[in-house]
Formats: sequence, structure tokens, C-alpha cells
Amino acid sequence: MGSNSNSAGTMTYEQHLDEVTTLITELYDMDDETAIKIVMCAQADEFFLCAR
Repeated sequence: MGSNSNSAGTMTYEQHLDEVTTLITELYDMDDETAIKIVMCAQADEFFLCAR
């Protein structure tokens, strides 16, 4: 992977959230601000688990 990955070649938690936001904007033809709000609400509700 490129410079956006850690030494193990996996995404960081923040990169994962950014990717989810990007997918929401693309799949649902949604503006960035709305997609970010959705991801932030999901994160606040502990929808995303940080497995290590």
C-alpha cells in the first residue's frame, strides 16, 4: 500500500472513517458535510469498533 497505510499495510482507524465517509458520498450521491455527520453519529454510538 502507499503512504496512507501503517507499517503492517492496514488502514488506521481515522483512514477507515475517511474511507467510509467517501463511500457514503459516492454511493448515495450525498454531500461531504452530511456524510461526515452520519459517520460522526455512528462513531458516537460506537458503531465502529477499533479491533487491534
